[in-house]
Amino acid sequence: MSVDFLQTCPSQSYLPAVIRHNLAGWFVEFYSYNPLSQKRERVKYRLNKYRKKFRTMTEFRVWTGQLCYSINSKLSMGWSPFGGTSFIVSTSLGTAQQVMAAPMIGVPQMPVNTPIVPTQPKVGIQPVPQKPKKKTRADEPLVKVIDKFIEEKSLELRKSTLYSYNSFCVNFKAWVKEKYPNITASEFAQEYALEYMEYVFRGGNSRPHAKAKLSDNGTVCPRTYNNNLKQGRAVFSWAVSNCYATENPFAKIKVKREEEKQRILIPQDVRAKIADYFKEKNPAMMIICDMTYSTLLRPIEISRIQIKYIDIEHGTITMPGDKTKNHKNRICRISPNILPIFKEYIKDAEPDDYLIADGSWRCGKKPMNSHTFSSAWDRMRTDLGLPSEMQLYSLRDTGINSMLRAGLDPLSVMQAADHHDLSMTTRYANHADPELFKRLNELAPGF
Repeated sequence: MSVDFLQTCPSQSYLPAVIRHNLAGWFVEFYSYNPLSQKRERVKYRLNKYRKKFRTMTEFRVWTGQLCYSINSKLSMGWSPFGGTSFIVSTSLGTAQQVMAAPMIGVPQMPVNTPIVPTQPKVGIQPVPQKPKKKTRADEPLVKVIDKFIEEKSLELRKSTLYSYNSFCVNFKAWVKEKYPNITASEFAQEYALEYMEYVFRGGNSRPHAKAKLSDNGTVCPRTYNNNLKQGRAVFSWAVSNCYATENPFAKIKVKREEEKQRILIPQDVRAKIADYFKEKNPAMMIICDMTYSTLLRPIEISRIQIKYIDIEHGTITMPGDKTKNHKNRICRISPNILPIFKEYIKDAEPDDYLIADGSWRCGKKPMNSHTFSSAWDRMRTDLGLPSEMQLYSLRDTGINSMLRAGLDPLSVMQAADHHDLSMTTRYANHADPELFKRLNELAPGF
């Protein structure tokens, strides 16, 4: 093989450059003729430091395509890294940068900041076409991954739980489309997750009616922030388990410290005023209040009650697991005080009717949203001049506290309240009791 081999037979003097990836990272590889050894030798340049300069994998792939084209063009014109002119490639970052170093001692370093002069291969010499890279799940755009997450969860979760995930995903997807429309789930790093959580914290995805509830500095409450963080972790936990991503970018973001729930117990005299108000204004709401206090059902669980779950003869309601918060079957009592009113209320209802129907406050086919209960409660609270800390859910807190104060054993109260453990039940005994000092003055001995 003669020394003039590069000039006489350039098509046989090299194998074209290709981009490869292994455990060590990204690199470009090609074979070029070495006049010293008079044979083709492998040349390899690592590209890991250049990968970090690109925001997305798409931009990096465009750049590596340009890099391979430039190398192959030079090779087809007779260039060799073992001797001759070296070259540079401009990155998409806007500056020409040195992308290769000489692989052997004595070989000239490539010049920096030299403009690229595009060259065309000689006539009849064409670069060897590269096989297209097989598309993997890691290449799936994040917006499509979000859609697939919701599609799968819609087959597993009940509507009320799915509503919360769907609300998060709609807001998250809209933000991704606006900020990083082509980003994949595998490229969505912690810095992007932090950027989104800052957007949430500043009320960016809050609905118009919720913006009025932002704090004085224009931020959402810690509970709203933490709920979004929890849902973001759930989405990417699913993405990792389904090979769309390699890590969860929300996992290491810290939750914000939440304040204690702003609810207080409702004294007996105030409960009497509430009962009188609803008996006149809205009898169905009176039933809801009594059930929240004595049956210890949560308002959202009351909205799911169907007539077929009610046993008037034994004064019980049997709630299936798909209707309860903790997904467990539950049997609740109906207070003897409300049982006659309850019986009259449901006498004409069908077994599949809901206890409180949407729009009518009677039994019917379409359940009423529990937020409607809260709206009726808020109107009553305004009319009676009660503090905002007295919420509809406060009746459940008060009922649990009253049972413990009445001497019922905590285990029975825990079962009635559908709690997981006694610590949760006994926590209600520490609620600020407005009648505590009255009882102390009456029963505590003097000095």
